Amino acid sequence: MAKHIKSSTLSIAKMQSPGGWIEPGQIPKFDEYTVVLRGLLKVDTKNESFEVRKGEAIIISSGEWVRYSSPGNVQGLMAVSPRMVKWRYIWRKQLKKRG
Repeated sequence: MAKHIKSSTLSIAKMQSPGGWIEPGQIPKFDEYTVVLRGLLKVDTKNESFEVRKGEAIIISSGEWVRYSSPGNVQGLMAVSPRMVKWRYIWRKQLKKRG
C-alpha cells in the first residue's frame, strides 16, 4: 500500500509491506531514496546486500539493478526525482551487509 505526493520534480510515496514480501528486481530510471520508518527492509543490488532498519536510509542510483524485500512488516518513505544526481549514499550509520 502506498500513498503518493507527486510534482514535476519529485515523487514521494509512503510504503507499507507485509512480512515475506519480495519485489521483483528492477532497474529504476531515477535515483530512489528510501527511509525506513518501522521494521527492516532488505535491499539487494548486483554487488551488495543491505539491511536497512528503522531510522536508516539508502539511496539507489538510477540504472542500478535493485530488489527490495521485507522479512517482517515494514513502513517507509520512498522519493524519486529526475533532477537528482546519480550517486549512492548510505545515511546515518554503516548498514549491515548481508553476504
